[in-house]
Amino acid sequence: MAPPNFFSFVALITSSLLYISASCSSVVDHGINVPSALESEKAILAPSDYKKVSLTLHYESLNLDSALFLVRDLKGVFDNNLITILKLRPVPWGKAHSNQSNNAILCQNGPDECYLNTIQACGIDVWRVVDKHFGFIYCIEFLVIEGKQEWQTCFSTWGLPQKPIMDC
Repeated sequence: MAPPNFFSFVALITSSLLYISASCSSVVDHGINVPSALESEKAILAPSDYKKVSLTLHYESLNLDSALFLVRDLKGVFDNNLITILKLRPVPWGKAHSNQSNNAILCQNGPDECYLNTIQACGIDVWRVVDKHFGFIYCIEFLVIEGKQEWQTCFSTWGLPQKPIMDC
């Protein structure tokens, strides 16, 4: 199945925000009085007045469809500054599963995918700022699309230290 395009993603987020907005009556959140549509049709709230939409994205590091979605579609969330309304949680796991008998993790695309899933998970853990770890993930997945395996170049490309990831 092909990944959803960016506009479908934006429509999903927008409809989610409209639902959240439409389902609120007058709400007091952290001292901010949020009027309902009935109270004020012209009320304009700053983005910081709304709670972020949580988005957990499970993907596979060596899966072409995952890579295309991350590079072509999800990058648009950053390019269009939609990240300010999202709490993005990438999960590099995809169709991996654990073997209970020997406590091993098996990945659909083999041990290299398990390794890159681990590297990306470490990046998410070490660089907690979404712009940093997404940049690193984006770099790796861009190389996946190109069929290249020099993912270590992503450290220097994004100016990120290699040691904390390799120690993870």
